Amino acid sequence: MRLRYLAPLALAVSVSGCSLFSSFMNQAMDSAGSEVGHSVGNRVGQALAGQIQTGLVGPEVTRAYAMALYSVVFYHGGFAWEGKGYQPGDYTVWEGRHVSQGDRFEKAFLAREADGSEWWRVRADKRSGDHTDQFVAEALFSKPDASGAQKILRMRAQMPGEQKASEVPITAETQASWVIRPTGHLTAESLAGATVGQENVQVPAGTYQARHVRYSAGTGQADWWLSNDVPGGLVQYGVSSERHGDDDGLIQLVEVGHNAKPIL
Repeated sequence: MRLRYLAPLALAVSVSGCSLFSSFMNQAMDSAGSEVGHSVGNRVGQALAGQIQTGLVGPEVTRAYAMALYSVVFYHGGFAWEGKGYQPGDYTVWEGRHVSQGDRFEKAFLAREADGSEWWRVRADKRSGDHTDQFVAEALFSKPDASGAQKILRMRAQMPGEQKASEVPITAETQASWVIRPTGHLTAESLAGATVGQENVQVPAGTYQARHVRYSAGTGQADWWLSNDVPGGLVQYGVSSERHGDDDGLIQLVEVGHNAKPIL
């Protein structure tokens, strides 16, 4: 079993604000900048911010918002675990601490079409006092090619506060920038060197015998606890630094199921 490095579709940047929507604004600006150039992208980002402040949310915001969320649930710390894969109907739910993109995340493999294309759902909840914002997106990705890459084909999404889901435009340019693609592999020797050992780790979903993997992360470290008993492998992921200790961020598995259905 190996860890495979996957390039994030959008950078996970913490921003101030208590709502789920404001937490994703930085990702929206980053996505705009990467697609149309930094100078133009900054102007687009400012325009998107203006739309949000006036309550006008266009499809560009929804798409960038969704791209950021897909990056969070598919690439915890920039890696995906090559253990037990997801099968149609499988879903996993994690809760996060000090994660700007939300407090609770779901990743669900909804269906595989006859042509091999796949429907996936991501969902994020962000609590603010006694109120919870929720964002949900269900996207159709192409059949994996020989390299494992998948292009987005279609997406529907429901933004926080919206009463019903809507179709999000997917263009040729969107497909070019939004591809699930492995970009490199850790060597077996590197993974062996990063393995702390096998540990029993207790999370809200239960207790798992997990492989503990640790890599340096700037002035701190990033830790993964991985199990073949979980679709996708991830039981727990945490980041710590010399400045904040173990309080930089933590994601823990809270639920695993096998009966995921479309909801949008």
